[in-house]
Amino acid sequence: MAKILISSLGTGSLKKDNMSAREYREAVYKFQDSGKTFETSFIAAALSEYLQVDKVYLIGTSKSMWEEVYRYFSTASQQTSDDDYWVQLGEKVSSFKRGDKKLRDEDLSKVNDTIDKYLKHIKADAAGGSHCFIIDYGLDEREIWNNFDVMMQIGETLSEDDEIYLDITHAFRSIPLFLYIMLDLIRIMKLKNDFKLGGLYYGMLDVIGELGYAPVVDLSPLYNLTLWARGAYNFLNFGNGYLLADLIKSEDLSDRI
Repeated sequence: MAKILISSLGTGSLKKDNMSAREYREAVYKFQDSGKTFETSFIAAALSEYLQVDKVYLIGTSKSMWEEVYRYFSTASQQTSDDDYWVQLGEKVSSFKRGDKKLRDEDLSKVNDTIDKYLKHIKADAAGGSHCFIIDYGLDEREIWNNFDVMMQIGETLSEDDEIYLDITHAFRSIPLFLYIMLDLIRIMKLKNDFKLGGLYYGMLDVIGELGYAPVVDLSPLYNLTLWARGAYNFLNFGNGYLLADLIKSEDLSDRI
């Protein structure tokens, strides 16, 4: 069993001088269930430490800020970074235009290794196996189906009893929605190799001005609604109440009645 964080990566933004490296703004992320806080520019780092995950799957386009991921996680875990690699990766990313050849696994191999070393830094027995997955923008049907194939590749890496944590904070709004739908589909198609959705997290950056921090909200109850809807459909249309029975057994409904 492995704890796996799946997180989407956007492009970040330039600093005020319009010349500095892209980055997410630093924020204080607060977990509502424990009150723990983490000050970081990458919510994936906060989630990795809070959840003590074994590996991270980052999903983004060839334009996403992969060079900043490399810089941040190597610095955060006191690794010796390869400045030449950082520059070359940044040039590939910044010059990418839709229609160009996408980044390859080889381009991001050092990013994968750096994330694994970061996870080992915060959790000595982390299993490793982090990976960066490149998807298209999803602007037309062809790109959507290409992204479908990438998500199915992710599904093939999941094993029975894995705990999956999904972060939907960053990137195009369509990508977290697509991830959510695909995770549900993969779970159905895995059959006996089922996995557990441990959490569906969203860092609410928009309320920092009001609260002084970004609450990290677990939206997994929304995902569970899809299971209840499927169970109700099976029961009403086919008289099959097995899924509903399993859901009732797994949840204490006394406080909802």
